[in-house]
Amino acid sequence: MEYMLFICTDPTAPAYVAAEDNIVEWGAEMEARGVIRMATGCDLSKTQPRSRYAAAR
Repeated sequence: MEYMLFICTDPTAPAYVAAEDNIVEWGAEMEARGVIRMATGCDLSKTQPRSRYAAAR
């Protein structure tokens, strides 16, 4: 396993502000750096670098 994702909540975190959301910019940066990997089901041997953010730009 190369990576593991943990999703946690923090009740003391500041409230989400949609106007400050920068996911498109973040996704573009990660794609430019070559760190985004998309898997096909559970077969990680077919993992390919590609981005779902390309269409958002």
